[in-house]
Amino acid sequence: MFRPATGAQAEYRVAEIGPGQTLGEMAMIDGAPRSLSARAETDCRLSVVDPDDVRALPDGDRRLAELKGSLSTTVVRRMRESNDRYVQALESDLRRAREQQQFGRFFIYILAMMTIGTVVNDVIARQIVEIDIYTVSFAWQYLAILLVPSFAIIHHMGIPFRELGVTTSGIRRSLTEGAVMSLIGLALVLGLGASLRAMDILPGRPMTITLADLTGIIPYVVHSFLQELVGRGLLLSSFRRFLNDSRGIFSNVLAAGGFAMFHLHFGFAAVGLTFVSSIVFGAIYLRHRNLAGVSLLHAVLGVGAFYAGLM
Repeated sequence: MFRPATGAQAEYRVAEIGPGQTLGEMAMIDGAPRSLSARAETDCRLSVVDPDDVRALPDGDRRLAELKGSLSTTVVRRMRESNDRYVQALESDLRRAREQQQFGRFFIYILAMMTIGTVVNDVIARQIVEIDIYTVSFAWQYLAILLVPSFAIIHHMGIPFRELGVTTSGIRRSLTEGAVMSLIGLALVLGLGASLRAMDILPGRPMTITLADLTGIIPYVVHSFLQELVGRGLLLSSFRRFLNDSRGIFSNVLAAGGFAMFHLHFGFAAVGLTFVSSIVFGAIYLRHRNLAGVSLLHAVLGVGAFYAGLM
């Protein structure tokens, strides 16, 4: 059944009926003109019931009243089905409206993050102010600047932290995989640093780990977790949601690229290293939807990269 086209408007399909079902029952009940048209899509046999023919039968008025009463059940059922479809359509429209609103906020957030990164990197690149980018204080100050719009967008979009990977669900598997990957990654980082140092093309300056440095690793674990909350929890999850990226591969590349650009002040080598690392971080996050393991891996690789002179 369908509503015929009017003017430039295309016809609107309303319902599809099958064997044993009725059509035109509302016109039978109230006598008003039919509001829909019908078209047979397959060969069928149609029985036509004319009210005048029913009235002509013995006790016809009673029979017609009984027929209308029976048909009213069909009308009620179809009205319920129509209401359900209407409510579902309304809910779908509301979801799309909320998603469009959230995407607008997320787009503004991305612009803000890019602006912050550009300003910080431009200040350092032009040496407008004298900053030692290898200090702990700079790392925390830069992260704090990035966290302000991040927490603002999380609040305005109403995102539960469990959807950002801050959850106990899957934490054991996440930590186990993160620990294994940390050992493998640390060996690769230290080996790469030694090779580049031997060729005298090390991008950073290698450091010696002291006892005092070991106590500073714990704050860096927290630092890594907060970075992952932004990079994987917010960026990757949001890209995946708004792009309808079920597998998350394209979203992972986008999030890794954005995250890598925030390390531009360390040089292009650091950007490349961060991009590759972020792809691995994102793959692990997508497997478990938990930030624990990926934060551990981030902390281990970050400490290794700094002390090996890769950043």
